[in-house]
Order: sequence, then C-alpha cells, then structure tokens
Amino acid sequence: MSDLVPRADLKIFLGIDDDDDSQDDRLDALIGEVEASFLRDCGRTERPFQDAEVGRVEVHDGNGRNVLWLQYPVTALTSIVLGRDVSDPDETLDVDDVDVVLFSAGSARLVRVDGGVFGPEWQANYVHVTYDAAADLPDDARREISAAIARVMNQRGSEGQSAERVGPYATDFAPVMAGNPDWARVTNAFRDELR
Repeated sequence: MSDLVPRADLKIFLGIDDDDDSQDDRLDALIGEVEASFLRDCGRTERPFQDAEVGRVEVHDGNGRNVLWLQYPVTALTSIVLGRDVSDPDETLDVDDVDVVLFSAGSARLVRVDGGVFGPEWQANYVHVTYDAAADLPDDARREISAAIARVMNQRGSEGQSAERVGPYATDFAPVMAGNPDWARVTNAFRDELR
C-alpha cells in the first residue's frame, strides 16, 4: 500500500515550506488517521489503494465459475496456476491465448473462455494469479484527504473542539468529516462495491 497523500505533497497543499520539519510528526499522524478514516468510509480497509505493482501474486479460492475478480486492475497477466500445490499444479492456463483467458487492461476481471472454471467451488487457496497491477490512487481522494487535514489543522484551538488526539497528538475528526458534502461525495465515489 502507498500513502494516498505523501507528506511533501501535503506540505505544498498546506503552504508549509518543505524545509520546515517542525510539524512533520503531526502531519504524518494526521495523514495516517485521515487516510484510515477515508479507507474505512470507502469500505477499502481490506483492499487499500496502492501504487502500480509488478509481479503481484494473489491466491484465491476456487469459485466454480468462469469469471474471477482480482483485487486490482491488471496491466499485464503473467500466469494462472490452478491447484493447491503450485509446484505440481492441476492446471496451468496459457494467459497469452485469447481462446483460454480474456482480460482487459485496466480491469480486475478475468474470464475463462475455454469452457473451464477457476477451480472447484470452495476449494481453498486453489487459484494462483501473477500479474502487474495498475496504480489505484485516485486524485479526487488525494485532494479530499488533503482538504480534510487542512480543516483539522484550521479548527485546532477552536471553541467547539471536543478532543485533539492522533497518536501522540489528538483531534476530533468527526465534526470535520461527518456531514461534509465533499467527503461524502468522494468516499461514495470510491466505495468498494461487491463484485
């Protein structure tokens, strides 16, 4: 997983000089907490946003179907091995043969078109897929997380503040994000839907 908002980018957004490291610990704590809230509100705690990844390996249970959903969009498919033991597989699919497996770059969906399925249904740890994953870091999310952190920093010391605690620091995030239409719009846009 990659940070949705790198500290250097946040400092630019907030107008903090990159050489000023006096607030770095606080910014890191705020980034962690607000990103965690964002992932939770999007339902993405189990499948966080990430940078592109080469050679990603995913192991899935057999599903008895000809469609398999990966966790991230595919840019290149390297291999699909079926069986509990990859050194002695039950089946190895030719990922370069469009008469066996189809996928579209930028989609997380794999389709067997050879009449087969992705393993027997409920067969644990049966499908082993190696692929290059596309970056999954939405710009809208970066902007809204940065804006939420700015709102937290701007309310610091305000009279309505009930708490300020993030790691060694503290802040009450609920008033900053709850009911904020931009936060709701962005978290709804990136909500992890069941496939």
